[in-house]
Amino acid sequence: PPPFSSRRRHTRWNCSSRGLGDVYKRQEEVLTTLPNGFSFEFPYGGHVQFLAGDPCAGSIVASFIADPTTEPDSSCIAEAVPYPFALPAEELAESGAGAGGAGAGDAGVGDSTTSMPDGQLELLATIALPPQLSERELGIHIHECEPTQSPGINAVEGEDYECGVFTVPQNWDEPDGPALDLAFVVVKATGEEPASDALVFLAGGPGQSAISKPIHGYQRLQENHDIIRLDQRGTGLSQRLGYEECLLLALQNDAPPAQIEALRAAAYNPLEEASRQLDVTEQDVPVLNEACWAQFTAQGLDLSQFTSAAGARDVVELLKALDYAGFTLHGVSYGTRLAMTIMADLPSYDDAPALRSVVLDSAFPPSVYTIAAFPRKDHDFMLQLLAECRADAGCRQAYPNLDVRLAALLDWLEEEPLTANGETVTLDDVVAQLG
Repeated sequence: PPPFSSRRRHTRWNCSSRGLGDVYKRQEEVLTTLPNGFSFEFPYGGHVQFLAGDPCAGSIVASFIADPTTEPDSSCIAEAVPYPFALPAEELAESGAGAGGAGAGDAGVGDSTTSMPDGQLELLATIALPPQLSERELGIHIHECEPTQSPGINAVEGEDYECGVFTVPQNWDEPDGPALDLAFVVVKATGEEPASDALVFLAGGPGQSAISKPIHGYQRLQENHDIIRLDQRGTGLSQRLGYEECLLLALQNDAPPAQIEALRAAAYNPLEEASRQLDVTEQDVPVLNEACWAQFTAQGLDLSQFTSAAGARDVVELLKALDYAGFTLHGVSYGTRLAMTIMADLPSYDDAPALRSVVLDSAFPPSVYTIAAFPRKDHDFMLQLLAECRADAGCRQAYPNLDVRLAALLDWLEEEPLTANGETVTLDDVVAQLG
């Protein structure tokens, strides 16, 4: 079938470097080892400032890419307005007395049966195309784009942008072995004399699609640079390894009922009105892992090859195949980890194009072990919230000693529930609200 059916820390440098370490803790130390490294912190932003459309972040990124040897003007950061805390009187006025309505808890988890009507199964197969090995020759294959791949209303396919498949070895150490098709889009520079280096966007997640992300934030850069978007292997249109694809394969292959039931609960089914994707804490992860490992390996996939290292090699080899002399990386969230992997491994590649500069937006360094850090994410966020309340005069006056009082409340609830106004509140109730 057709392949196209809180707080942010930005670090930028234009030099390849090994052993970057923990960027969060050693950022300034790392930057001193680089010839042109600059760091900017947005104290009142959320995750991935550039893609959120922040004009200040956009200006800094554009200035750096235009001239990586000169520190960008970051005075606009000081003009940022802090997020206000909702104080009791304001909160009451905004919410309105007796206001009602359906909450997130009203959403259903969808049908958890172990079968699906044939017509719906066929339709789902067109939406969640299962990952598979490729029968194409290795290299670039240009294909017609889907409308969703267009970079703009007036963009003309073939002139302003083009889509294609980059067929690569599943294992780069076995070039004659099985192959994978990876989807990419090239948005061409609009200027008359564009630079010879392309700008490569690396999406976050891991698991997000680079192709599906809007590129309006790159308008200032597109005049001088082609913009490359490649869906990393295992994501988007590049053999996505999602619960939806796994569910389809499990239904087609008559997997055990317990596995299908777990997948029906975890996967988002666009054909079911009440379908929603469960939070990871609600998923039966051991059963899901067993089911999807079995289904994807039965497709001939070697899941040990779906790694950051393999993804880094895919990016560099695509640039070589497209005949670019150099490139700039812009990674966001997990994409910064992929960027750092490219920086570290680039010297080991043959005939690699030159890496001109790198932008890391909301850095996610290799030294952070995601699974180990996951249990702390809500805890660390709450500590930051309490600290910001102490620093804010209005919040500090409305909620004095909030951290101490919260700790005392949790200690109390650990011993016994709290009853007030005819309602009982447990420790689990409070923890659920904090999360």
